[in-house]
Amino acid sequence: KSRKLGRSVERESNRNPTPVLEDDSEEEEGAAPDLSGLSGDGAIFSSVLAAVQAMGSTLGKHMKALEKKFDDGMRKVNARIDRLEDQADEIADAVEGQRAMVRQVASATPSIVANAQKAAQGTDSIKDMMPAPP
Repeated sequence: KSRKLGRSVERESNRNPTPVLEDDSEEEEGAAPDLSGLSGDGAIFSSVLAAVQAMGSTLGKHMKALEKKFDDGMRKVNARIDRLEDQADEIADAVEGQRAMVRQVASATPSIVANAQKAAQGTDSIKDMMPAPP
């Protein structure tokens, strides 16, 4: 659990916040002077300005949609990372358990060997005490 918590805290501290687009469409609409009464270059400028504002609005909508998809994707990736980290923790715990069992067997083996040798010596002693077969 402590490994998982440590990785989670580290990931949160390293995570960069997703840039958020500010909605400035109201400012843009109000910022353009009324050039509708102009002719010639003023009319061209007015129509170009309106087209740029429309493109900006469309671009803003698309950027917000992309931002949402990116955030959703990052949530999925982070969930997968969490699952993989949980599996790695389970594997590490299982390996540590196996190591502990190996250490127990290794520490018990010398006494098992010594007891087996004593038993063999005892068997030999009993065999020597037995009368010879007829």
